[in-house]
Amino acid sequence: MEKETKGSWCPNLEDLLHSDLLPKLVALLHAYPNLKPLFPKLLQLRLVADANRIRAELYWRLKKRRNPSSRSALHEAIDSGVVVLIAPEHAKWEIEKHYDDIARQAASTVAEVKGEWAQFQKSLCFYAPRMRPSRTRQYADIDDFAYLATCMEVDARAIYTTDPHLQAMGAPVVSVLIDTHLRDYARASTVQIAVGIGSSLSFVLGWEFLQVVYKLLVRCLKGIRQLPPAAQIGLVAAGVICMAHPKSRAKLKDGWNRLINSEAVLALGDAVADFAFQVAASAEKAEASYELVQAALPPKQKRSLLMHARAVCTAAGSPLSLAEMDRQIRLGGYVSRSQTFPHYLRRVLRTDGGFIEVGAGYWTVRAVSSSG
Repeated sequence: MEKETKGSWCPNLEDLLHSDLLPKLVALLHAYPNLKPLFPKLLQLRLVADANRIRAELYWRLKKRRNPSSRSALHEAIDSGVVVLIAPEHAKWEIEKHYDDIARQAASTVAEVKGEWAQFQKSLCFYAPRMRPSRTRQYADIDDFAYLATCMEVDARAIYTTDPHLQAMGAPVVSVLIDTHLRDYARASTVQIAVGIGSSLSFVLGWEFLQVVYKLLVRCLKGIRQLPPAAQIGLVAAGVICMAHPKSRAKLKDGWNRLINSEAVLALGDAVADFAFQVAASAEKAEASYELVQAALPPKQKRSLLMHARAVCTAAGSPLSLAEMDRQIRLGGYVSRSQTFPHYLRRVLRTDGGFIEVGAGYWTVRAVSSSG
């Protein structure tokens, strides 16, 4: 049962702190590592998107969306940075060859399908895998090999699909729909992290403010002590008379009662209570959504440095400096004991052949021709 918030001055925090703010908050946490222990369960997930999940997104846009500016749960999760969807270049061919089928199922036109597909491609990261099917191995569906190869070459947790063929081919898959869980986590954790960072900064600023007040009081006391004895006695006497005089006490008491019983103070109390309730509810929602997503994921596998490098370069969509690639690879969970890791990374990139150095010290994934 939801808490009644009628008459409260506190707005809905999930509307006020939109999930698109989450990437900036996470970047702030990475910039200030001392804050990261406050939020140990940050979710940033890389998944390979199968064509059936892409088609489901297009169907929602064409058939179910009422407001053209509305986003699906998956689209919002992508924009929030909670999930990065990587698709093989082969996916473009799979979608384009089924334009007529998608249009018929969505009661739409091919032109509208093309338009929505062009828009959604901006939210995907495309990768051309180098692996080719083995001539000695049987595949449940050879058309799905590009998704399997992409998952094997980049640092992706699994393939997001409802197609049983990929699981039969030995690919790690997420076969249950987690779109709403990802979106709910993004919304709730945005509130949780924003309020947590704000309260941490408020504590620091509040402590500094108290220190300033203390110093001012010390200076005032020192100033009073330097006054002539007669002036000091006069100040003390004035304070005693003010507090002892019946009419003065009555006015102070009456003013205090009016203040604490005023509508503004009562409304402020309701707003504070509602604020605390929303923050607690967001923390519970973020935790529950995180656990539901984790339960749907296959066990995490060890990934090589090359797989991490391919993932961050693909997700970036533009060349990365060696330093930035180093930073993102480490944030992705790669652990290195090398004292000269950037030099080692450069050597690995140069010897692999799947990367190209653009300009001085900027790297990207080398384009590989891909066809249906």
